[in-house]
Amino acid sequence: MNKIWLITLIMISVFAYSCKTQQKSEKPSTEPITVIKATQEHWHAGVRDGGSGTDYFIKLLVNSSKTISFDSLWVANTRLKIRIVKNGSVLLNQTEITKGDTITLRSTLLKRGDSKPEPIVSPMSKGELQVLIQYYLDKKANYLLTPDLEEIKGPLRP
Repeated sequence: MNKIWLITLIMISVFAYSCKTQQKSEKPSTEPITVIKATQEHWHAGVRDGGSGTDYFIKLLVNSSKTISFDSLWVANTRLKIRIVKNGSVLLNQTEITKGDTITLRSTLLKRGDSKPEPIVSPMSKGELQVLIQYYLDKKANYLLTPDLEEIKGPLRP
């Protein structure tokens, strides 16, 4: 009887501990933005001399109620302009970004023929598998390194 009681007590303790550690891991993020998904899609134009390139899509969750704006993406020492998509539409005014929004930063690295973009030294270059996001939080520059990019296969382009 004592052995059964002891085993039951141990099982209850293990169960209670596992529930407690699960609750700790579900705390909300204190970071101003969280990367939900980071992908890249390589493409080739379907016409001669149409070029090729890579499209980058960084899906983010905005966690801050402070004023936030996005400047650029850095990929392998190249600074890329961005478009911000919210609810399926490109934002023309970044003041429309608020806490709780899910947005996507889109950018394209074009490669035409033998010409390559002139390299610029990134503030925090880590290689081609990651993208560095430059953003401003209350007018102060910040940087966020994405997790490794997931490769997606896009449709053939005419």
